[in-house]
Amino acid sequence: IILRFNTGRDRHVPTIWKYLSDCGKRITALNYYGLAPAEPVNGHTMPGFVPGRYLKRSSFPADLFSRLEQVPHFDVSVLGLDLDIEKEGLAEMPADRWEEWIRLHIERERAWFATMEYLMENEPSDLTAIVFDGVDKIQHLAYRFLDPKHVPTNPTPWEANVIKLCHSYFKQIDDFLGRTLELLGEDGRLFIASDH
Repeated sequence: IILRFNTGRDRHVPTIWKYLSDCGKRITALNYYGLAPAEPVNGHTMPGFVPGRYLKRSSFPADLFSRLEQVPHFDVSVLGLDLDIEKEGLAEMPADRWEEWIRLHIERERAWFATMEYLMENEPSDLTAIVFDGVDKIQHLAYRFLDPKHVPTNPTPWEANVIKLCHSYFKQIDDFLGRTLELLGEDGRLFIASDH
């Protein structure tokens, strides 16, 4: 079986990032699908769905990583896509892998948010956008531990740990949203979108 991801070359219309950049606005787009290969914009792009070893050369501008290396939690091995791990999360993941997998997504979102926070504070844009893709992945895998109608009444120790980790993940996302509102100030606007 050959697995092929679409890239920016498969797109037939300009992205909102490119459109705004061409209109003279500064943009930052992080962890979005289809941002690779990198195209010049007035600002920054760092794609999602790209293995860590390709992330640097798939980002714009070319010297972006040299500025981000000082950022706490900035770790290419965490930011990049590990296809084997992602495939495991889509299948029936063995119970002994769940906790490690959820912790990985907690770390991954922390790394993406730290990147965004640094850029918003030091190289601000007119539009900053980020994808926290663990929201989707964790809900697909662990929905029965998140929906109050399905949470076990008397969870096993394993189920209790999974529930606790899932709650930790979403609490962290809530904290990121709160910090983003602080960074935006009273004049900024925050939009939240979902594919579900």
